[in-house]
Amino acid sequence: MASVQFEEIKYEPINKSAIKNPFLIRLVLGTGLLKTRKQAEILLLIISLIILFFSAKYIISFKENNTPRVIYREDISLEARATLPPDILAIYPSKFIK
Repeated sequence: MASVQFEEIKYEPINKSAIKNPFLIRLVLGTGLLKTRKQAEILLLIISLIILFFSAKYIISFKENNTPRVIYREDISLEARATLPPDILAIYPSKFIK
């Protein structure tokens, strides 16, 4: 057991400037509109919040408009009512007969 030797591994300290920026931050910085990484992060946060808001609004709109509009017999024009067979016309509810 005394003959076991270990090699020492030398670790280089991580330089923060050597860390690569994420793709979206590099993309925003590549436009030249923003100068620092912090500005790019804030812009991406604002964009993500806007997308989240409109997504939630879109999903909620499906729940609100879920009930179909009722078509009553009296809403159908007289010309169209004259062409409908009586059994089809009986399917539509009346405003006056409850």
